[in-house]
Parts: sequence; structure tokens; C-alpha cells
Amino acid sequence: MRLPNFRKKFDLITAFMVCFNGHKTPGLWGVAEWKFFLDDLETWLHPHGRICLGFNREADGSLYSEELHRFFLERGAEINGKRMILALRH
Repeated sequence: MRLPNFRKKFDLITAFMVCFNGHKTPGLWGVAEWKFFLDDLETWLHPHGRICLGFNREADGSLYSEELHRFFLERGAEINGKRMILALRH
């Protein structure tokens, strides 16, 4: 499901202690779900806008899978521990 129409764009979108991604459940988001979500978020950013996310550790102690780590880096993410910053892709 796409985000609602906010009727404006943002310079910064943040989410800390992310749990909306199926945190600690068998339904934990993979690349497809994150791609859909981040693509949707980017439609609400001004040019040069940023997305800043803070992750919780999963039951196994990880923040996300290696596959997701590579996906985030491929999108240009700056990752620092539990925090990730993504700039709008041009």
C-alpha cells in the first residue's frame, strides 16, 4: 500500500526504532518490500531530500540481512551502526 497524499514534499523523512517492517516476525521485509517502500518515500522528497532510518536488532542480533545491506548500499545509503541515511536518487 502506498503512503497517503501528504499534499507537500519534505526535505527530511525520518523513522527511528523501525518496527513497521515485520520486525521480529516471520514476515520480515526483504528487498522487494524495501524497494517499494523507499521508492514511495522518495516521491515525497524535495530535490536533495534525505531519508534517515534507525533500525532495531532482530531476534538473531542483526539489523537486517546481508542482501538488504547490499541493497541499501546500492541505493547510495550511508550506514553508521543502526542508522541509515539515503539521499534522493537522481
